[in-house]
Amino acid sequence: MKKIITLILITLVLSLFLVSCGASTELEESTKPKVVVTTTIIADLTKELAGDLVSVEALMGPGVDPHLYKASAGDVNKMSSADMV
Repeated sequence: MKKIITLILITLVLSLFLVSCGASTELEESTKPKVVVTTTIIADLTKELAGDLVSVEALMGPGVDPHLYKASAGDVNKMSSADMV
């Protein structure tokens, strides 16, 4: 539960930071900060909070059990190339 609250707070801080920087709501896809999240729930929350200010990608698709998830080499590459995880 603490991890979920921490992720929510980090997402909120990111969105507030982007808004306070005066980021335009009409950013091009290539200039948006890339955020990689674990589950679709966190992806939806991040999209709702940050709107069009960031590009969000979830590592796990719908129906994947997070307790059984193991990161692939591609997932590790996505995380290492992201601006925020």
